[in-house]
Amino acid sequence: MQLAEPMTLMTDYALAALGVWLGLRTWRAAAPGSDPRRTWAAAFWAVAAAAALGGSAHGFAPYLSASAASLLWRATMLAIGLTSGLLLWAAARAVAPRGRRALALLGWAIVAEVAAYGVWVCAVDDDFSAAVLQYGGAMAIVLAIHLVLAARGRRGARWIAGGIVVSFAAAAIQQTGIAPHPRFNHNDLYHVVQMVGLWLLYLGARQAPGNRPPEEYVQ
Repeated sequence: MQLAEPMTLMTDYALAALGVWLGLRTWRAAAPGSDPRRTWAAAFWAVAAAAALGGSAHGFAPYLSASAASLLWRATMLAIGLTSGLLLWAAARAVAPRGRRALALLGWAIVAEVAAYGVWVCAVDDDFSAAVLQYGGAMAIVLAIHLVLAARGRRGARWIAGGIVVSFAAAAIQQTGIAPHPRFNHNDLYHVVQMVGLWLLYLGARQAPGNRPPEEYVQ
């Protein structure tokens, strides 16, 4: 079997494997009940799904029909949207107490945004630029929140902020087309740098507060 982009497939699959593993470790670190770390675990698994789907779309492109390729690509885009939604929800839970009306409203706003993105991808335009805008906007919000939390001494916030900065650097590499070698293109380098960012996010997520009372949350 001749793969279309073997290195892109391998680095995507490596990113997916890392996401699965980090998700499992984060889930196991969570306290019983509604622990924010479970949201982080789900986000890592969504990253893994997006990477696995994207790698398959790149690597097996010559063997896919037009409809199958389109379906696989849109699934990749939807997984990216789900990732951003979960990261936004994790950030919302970091700054608002559970059981409060504001948190519920934030949750529904995130659901509405991800749903609107999904409709756009499936019915209007599935160009990757839509994912860049949606994911980039979400990451900017998450970064701003965790910079504030880091300034207030919240555990793990600096790691999360650092992970997002590295993720932005990875996205810049991908968008500018920086390629260190003809057989290691900008997508491949993006995946490797993104793995570093994912690891930093994991270090922060592991320290995320568990079932804390409302008075301990940032107001």
